[in-house]
Parts: sequence; structure tokens; C-alpha cells
Amino acid sequence: MKITKVIKRVLIDFLLITGIYLLQTSFLPFLFGSGFCPNLLLILISAMGFIYGSFTGMLSGLYAGLLMDSSASGPFGYYMLIFVVIGYVNGLFTAFYYDDYLTLPMILCVISELIYNASLIFLKFISTGNVDLSYSIKKIVLPEIFFSLLITLLLYRVILHFNRALDYKEDKRGQNVA
Repeated sequence: MKITKVIKRVLIDFLLITGIYLLQTSFLPFLFGSGFCPNLLLILISAMGFIYGSFTGMLSGLYAGLLMDSSASGPFGYYMLIFVVIGYVNGLFTAFYYDDYLTLPMILCVISELIYNASLIFLKFISTGNVDLSYSIKKIVLPEIFFSLLITLLLYRVILHFNRALDYKEDKRGQNVA
């Protein structure tokens, strides 16, 4: 019975990551348009790592990174590496997880965005040899962090509600109703 619960949760997480990826790559660039857009996959991986632990964060990061690598230019596996590291680091804070605790997920979101953007700026510097750091920070990194924080408030609560609903449904099925 436990294996079906795990398979169901993995399948739901797989569909959730795929849906967020499609939303992020198809709709959000048109909505925000000016070179930055909140990274929903990063928010999702941070939240999943924080709620479920390092292993789930790393697996989610692996899948989300593979999706991003398949559609992005640059070395294959770079996004995967970034997302796996972010999922692992956020999973280290699972011991501090409380259902309605929003301060730590917000801080972890900012740290994850900084790690993500710093690694992308580093990759651009390695591949081209020059980066306008002040432009990147003012026009891309800071607005992306700001909008990601705002969306984290909403998306984290949705993930939390979704997690509670799944746990409630799984607990209800284990009870003998008759």
C-alpha cells in the first residue's frame, strides 16, 4: 500500500513540475516581457525541498533542470546542476519546517534566486568573457527577486495546501470506515 502512495506522489509532482515549466516558458515571458520573469520552477523546487527534504528537492531539481536544459542554449546539464544544488540546500532546512511558517521559505527563495542568477552570470562571463554586472543586477536580478518573492507568497501557500490535501486524503484512505 505504501508503494502506491509514493508512486502517486511522484506522478503528481512530475505533472506539477511539467505544468509549471510550460507556464514559465510559454506564458510568463509574454506577461513580463522585459528581460526578466519570476522563476516559478525555482520557487517550486525551493518549496518542495523545504517541505519534503533534500532527496525530493534534488529529484525535483533534476527533472526541472532537464526540462530547462532541453529548451535552453548553453551546456547541457547546467540548469540541472543548479536546480539539484538548490533543491538539496533547501532540503537541509526541513528540520525547521512548520506548516504556516513563511519567513524561512521567503529567505530561502531569495538565496536560491541569488545562487541561480550568480551562476548564470558566471556562465555568461565564462562563455563571452564580458558581463555588464551593474546592468544585470539592476535590470534582471533585483526585479526577478522582487517578483519571485511576491509569487512565493502565493505559490508556497498553494503547494502547502496541495500537500495538506494529499496527506489528508492518504490518511483518510488508511482508516477502516466500516
